[in-house]
Amino acid sequence: MVERGAAKSQKISMGRDHSLRQGDWKASQQGLQAGTGSRTEAFQAPAVQTTRSKSITDIYGPYVPPPSMQAGEASEAVGSDRGVERLKGTEVGVTTLTQSSPEVADLSAFKSNESISAVSETLSETSLPSHLPRRASLEVNPSTNLTFSVGVAPPLSAPSDSGNDAYAAFSAFAVLPLLLVLVISWLTYSSYRSKRRPLEIRIGGQDSEHAQDLEKGNGRSKHQSSTLIQQIAERLPQLKEVYKPYPGLTNRHVETIFAAFFRKLPNVRFKRECLAAPDGGTVALDWPIHGGKRASDDAMWGQELPAGAPVLILLPGLTGGSGDTYVRHMLVRARRAGFHTVVFNSRGCADSPVTSPQFYSASFTDDMRMVAAHVQQRFPASKLLAVGWSLGANILVRYLGQEGPRTPIAAAASLCNPFDLVKGDEGFRTGFGKVYDQSLAKSLNRIFKKHAPLFEGIGGDYNIPLVATAKTVRDFDEGLTRVCFGFPSVDEYYRQSSSINNIQDVAVPLMCIQAEDDPIAPNDGIPREKIQANPNTFLVVTPAGGHLGWIAGEEAPLGAPWTDPLVMDFFKTFLELQPSGRRDTPIAEQEVGKTLQEVNSSGEEALELSQSWNKR
Repeated sequence: MVERGAAKSQKISMGRDHSLRQGDWKASQQGLQAGTGSRTEAFQAPAVQTTRSKSITDIYGPYVPPPSMQAGEASEAVGSDRGVERLKGTEVGVTTLTQSSPEVADLSAFKSNESISAVSETLSETSLPSHLPRRASLEVNPSTNLTFSVGVAPPLSAPSDSGNDAYAAFSAFAVLPLLLVLVISWLTYSSYRSKRRPLEIRIGGQDSEHAQDLEKGNGRSKHQSSTLIQQIAERLPQLKEVYKPYPGLTNRHVETIFAAFFRKLPNVRFKRECLAAPDGGTVALDWPIHGGKRASDDAMWGQELPAGAPVLILLPGLTGGSGDTYVRHMLVRARRAGFHTVVFNSRGCADSPVTSPQFYSASFTDDMRMVAAHVQQRFPASKLLAVGWSLGANILVRYLGQEGPRTPIAAAASLCNPFDLVKGDEGFRTGFGKVYDQSLAKSLNRIFKKHAPLFEGIGGDYNIPLVATAKTVRDFDEGLTRVCFGFPSVDEYYRQSSSINNIQDVAVPLMCIQAEDDPIAPNDGIPREKIQANPNTFLVVTPAGGHLGWIAGEEAPLGAPWTDPLVMDFFKTFLELQPSGRRDTPIAEQEVGKTLQEVNSSGEEALELSQSWNKR
């Protein structure tokens, strides 16, 4: 607070509603700088005291003289400190100015105000600077007519030291999320561009040059197809298109997890049929009977299909079943195409009963053999087709290779097949693969827990405590699976159970679809050379897709995977090129008769176990 002299100070009110131009504010924030000045009159100002809290330089920065001031006219600035004073309820910065102050340059801007005419005459060609923002009042000491104070509003954002620190910290934290978003966006875009490219295609019985022609969309421009699988591949338009992953979901782990948790689950109801296996085990087949609440769904499921309509058998992955999204999307699409569909649930999966101390494994194909024979008996005039995912694909390919031309399956598709289980196990031991390993082990533990009494006191090499507390799939297989099926070690079980050993013996059209970035079915485990050497198989590798993800295409991101239309086009094209009924194959009648006899003998039991099963 400026101490007033002995004489009574006269306060001349100034208008407080002056508009503050942006330029005025900027100039005011530049402040006062020692060593500059203006014209000095003959009068000398008495000493003036101010209540100091902050210097003008602290608040407004160094002062820059206005352009109107001539060089050589500068003199020492006097009284350029600022305090803080509350005038008329408004806290403002207060400056004490003298006629020798650099701010006193030109009073012409204030001459229109009659209330300060005396000041203008006394100070003669001097005034307040026009660049200072004015608010509050003007005070004049009539005893000297030399010293006056004016309320000057501080900058809108002029904080204290602590305020400056807080503001800087806030600004930094406000910028960090923006930078993070920009970095993530750039990485996402780069990943999308890197994975938006043509498919890798390898057609069995054809050289690499022909496969490159197909990838470029040239089709049969230079080569004549001679095998059925080559003719099918050339009629699939999706193989000629660039794979376009869904933006933002190109990371293999993000795509895998997103598809598992956020993909829509079609509403389908099933009727369950349980088959009794020769070893006392039970296999559950789920036949869809109708769909959701829409009338169109009921009409689709309720329509009578022709007697020769094809039948599609679906084999889910490890611990999977008819409740999985990828399974239901495929069976809905197949039904719309006029196919009968049935889901083959492995022992203990999808809440199916376990009636013997034996689970399914990657090496066990007897259940698949029994299911194929049973479905063939139910639909003798129909072609049997099959599609498998993950471990279900491994079992399917092993079965097709073992059966060769004897299988009743006319054509098949394999998706996300691990092929080489040894390399798959190695992937589970490193990095993010451990997360998948632990998750699958928990699923196996849940199934085992429901049926643990069957293994009580079983003896032998079984390690039930290890199975019950297994943290990895390898521990579960070491304690139970490899013992059930007579393997000396878990490594030997993985080696002998890999479908890479059987792919060369497949004798029916087989399409294999893999994702290059699959975290569970590794890219380096794909038997490219064996597939290309077999005239009945061909391979499609997408640059992205994760494991059972393939979030791309018209229904992305929540709808059916990109592979579903391709698989259905594959089967439709096959049926167009092979329009006859069931596949005539030299099936071993004695073996089939024995299998069917076991199934038929339990027919009434199977009907009793059949149930309407609604899993939403």
